[in-house]
Amino acid sequence: MSEPLTKSYVNTHDPEHPVQEDLVLYQLFEKARKEGNDGELLSLEDMGRMTASQVYDKADGYAKGLLALGLTPGEDILTVVGVPTLEAACLFTAATSIGVGYAHPYIYAPMEATISRIVPLLESKVLVAGEGRGGHIFTALLSQFDDVKEEPSSSVLPDVKHMFYDNSYKDRSPTQKFINNLDKLRQYGESISDQQLEEARKSVKPEHIMHHLFSSVLYRHATNLYRNKR
Repeated sequence: MSEPLTKSYVNTHDPEHPVQEDLVLYQLFEKARKEGNDGELLSLEDMGRMTASQVYDKADGYAKGLLALGLTPGEDILTVVGVPTLEAACLFTAATSIGVGYAHPYIYAPMEATISRIVPLLESKVLVAGEGRGGHIFTALLSQFDDVKEEPSSSVLPDVKHMFYDNSYKDRSPTQKFINNLDKLRQYGESISDQQLEEARKSVKPEHIMHHLFSSVLYRHATNLYRNKR
């Protein structure tokens, strides 16, 4: 295929400010690592700080977790919703390093309707959820799931097999049995060796079309992403 390794879907809602920060961020990490530099990132949402090397260290654990959960490079997509912390940067770096797609759609009001229109089209097996700026995104997302199951169960999001919660933003944990805190993803990764992770990275090929979906996502863009996957 002639498709590039990374395919960035940018925000056209405001054409004067296309959103490509996550992709640029990853490229900056790569450049800093090759040059032996270690810059610091600051999240203006929660004032959290993390160096590039800390992002990479954490991303290694997340990448192993994604492999342990059976995500296939070049096919599967990790979806992150309502995560304003630097955990999103770690998750993006993790997914990109092993050839797994990454989607971080902006969920706008009415949130339940937006989630039910856009998120199912991504067909993600793994979903990481956070509170969002006001705490409403997580609540809206939970409304799509049955809360009496040990595993995720949703007629709206039937592809989701694992759901994690970014508890770094607020000091609380969800009470739903089918949701694990995000550190559980790294615990899953303990079954994957460094050698297995390195082999997964080496196996990433240009024909692995990776879809990176950012910021405000209109239904039209999500539909195009769905068609491109087919």
